[in-house]
Amino acid sequence: MILPLAFGFLIGTLVLMVFFVIWRFFGPSGDDIENRLLDYEIEYELYSAAGIATLQEEKEKRALPIIKRLFVRGAFGKKLSLLLSQANWSLNPAEFVLLMIIGAMTGVVIGIISSNVLYIAIFSPLLAFLPYFFLRRSANKRRMAIGEQTSDLLKFLTGALRAGFGLNQALESIADQLPSPMKEEIQRVIQSVRLGLSLPEALMLMAQRVESDELDMLVVAINVQYESGGNLAPTLESIGKTIQDRLRLKREIRSLTAQQRFTGYILALLPIGLAILLYFINPSYIMRLFQPGWIRLLPATAGLMMFMGFLVIRKIVQIEV
Repeated sequence: MILPLAFGFLIGTLVLMVFFVIWRFFGPSGDDIENRLLDYEIEYELYSAAGIATLQEEKEKRALPIIKRLFVRGAFGKKLSLLLSQANWSLNPAEFVLLMIIGAMTGVVIGIISSNVLYIAIFSPLLAFLPYFFLRRSANKRRMAIGEQTSDLLKFLTGALRAGFGLNQALESIADQLPSPMKEEIQRVIQSVRLGLSLPEALMLMAQRVESDELDMLVVAINVQYESGGNLAPTLESIGKTIQDRLRLKREIRSLTAQQRFTGYILALLPIGLAILLYFINPSYIMRLFQPGWIRLLPATAGLMMFMGFLVIRKIVQIEV
């Protein structure tokens, strides 16, 4: 009983170490890490200058002190906080790391109950990485939705400006007409302006938080026009056509690369699923690969090559527009 428990805690520790390594080299996507940290610090300074507590600061007050000291106050906590903000999850970094630890320990419990060390090695990493997988998926899905809704935002905003509204009044008048999640982002901009930030600062914070190329084009155009003056409606109408063409091209590329992306998932998951199936059908057959000796190099090498192949396929199908 002691040996599986000790082995389970070791697996949980290794899972967290691997998570930090993968985070360092493969995520989050977009600009380089230094720029992302700088963006987060700019957001913090602007809100602090206005005397406003950010949403993440309010949530971090509920964090456990030990986990907060370990994971929240450094660069990792800032990156994770940005990702949680992009996904619009009501968690702070400390709570999310605690959720990962609970997942790893759940895998340990499953292994102890079944009295099988192999279950610990399978379920502990799987349940630990599951929250991170859903977080990245939620953030990417929300970012793509906001990018696609930028065209609708431009249409509503152009119509409101042509009707004689100012920029602030135009945003307030169209906020309730926009679909989610763009609606929530515009409402946060309006709330920031009401609490003391200027409109360009609030829009810049939104662009830094969402990290959408389409939204960046809109925010840059509004900020430039806000400083130089002039009629904003024709500029937004021109940008709207550009964004529509850009989104159309993105959808075409996504359709053309759908088969390759699906192939990558199949090639990565099929051997793992087949190994699990063989274990339940004939455990003695598949366990020969895990006997003491050089034979253990085969599954380790196969797993490493599958992971590298999956990353290569993902890199090939990621076409920047």
